[in-house]
Amino acid sequence: MIQHIYRWALLGLCLGLSACMAPPHPEAARASAADFSLPPARSFGAMKVTPPQRSNAEMARDFLDLSFRLENGREIGVFSRFDEPVTVRLAGAIPPSAHDDLSRLLARLHNEAGIDITEVAAGAAAITIEFLPRQKMQRYVPRAACFVVPRISSWRDYRTARRTDLDWTTLARRDRAAIFVPSDTSPQEIRDCLHEELAQALGPLNDLYRLPDSVFNDDNIHAVLTGFDMLMLRVTYAPELASGMTRDAVAGRLPAGDHGVMVSDSPALFWFRDDLRLADNPGLAAACEAGRHLILLHVLDDSGDGTRPLGGASRWWLHHSLKSLSADLAEAGQTLILRQGKARDVVPEIV
Repeated sequence: MIQHIYRWALLGLCLGLSACMAPPHPEAARASAADFSLPPARSFGAMKVTPPQRSNAEMARDFLDLSFRLENGREIGVFSRFDEPVTVRLAGAIPPSAHDDLSRLLARLHNEAGIDITEVAAGAAAITIEFLPRQKMQRYVPRAACFVVPRISSWRDYRTARRTDLDWTTLARRDRAAIFVPSDTSPQEIRDCLHEELAQALGPLNDLYRLPDSVFNDDNIHAVLTGFDMLMLRVTYAPELASGMTRDAVAGRLPAGDHGVMVSDSPALFWFRDDLRLADNPGLAAACEAGRHLILLHVLDDSGDGTRPLGGASRWWLHHSLKSLSADLAEAGQTLILRQGKARDVVPEIV
């Protein structure tokens, strides 16, 4: 049984600190694009990601419905995913923005979803993203802006494959998949296609209209992967799950209530006061076990409100202790927030 899925769903701190503290259906349409003149190529920077705010029970139900049903309502008999590491290759008439957008997306999948995934320049890959003219694509799939299919690696494979080979419901494990994206569309649509189709190639295959915070909702509110989507993908590649498991078997590894496994609440503040250690810090360990993303803070409060100002030696010790703590947290991919002032004013501003 999974004791705490959130231990492998924490987007950052507890995973990073563990070392420091050690002991669709193939022709399902995407949003159709209108005809337009292409703007100058540009790339898109990092976007703020909001963590999911729903309970374990709700997200467990979402995960099961996303993973065991197609958008057209067909049931999927068994759970499937790729074996890691997962490789991705761009092919065809690759647009100028595609490599950078893919690199940023793979970094997010690695850091936020914990998936071992890399781009390869040549040779066989688990997932091939092929770019081809929109007109050529829509001659075979008229309503699709972009789409993903299993068991193939090229447009030629797609044209010659039997329909049964492209049926997601017959998969027991994912070995190959191909994503087809127009080469003559806008940079934004290319980015959006990469996010949506790569997420479905890797994990959930369904779209649920009830999801307000996900690309797995074909109403086009979200076009890039959200915190909820990354959580679903992290669960998909959790070691407690495996290809070939039935819905009931997977459900048995997910939370039955609102405690533990997939909780992703709003961030909690951990205030480093006198104890500036990572190892053997009971307060920090308890905060990690609580299953919430942590904001890490130290406040130098020498306002005189019941505290005695630090002397020279104490300030020297504090400076080097904070420097060491910051370095240790940086190695774990985290940031220590340093503030000076009255704690009663500073803390509410941070939270």
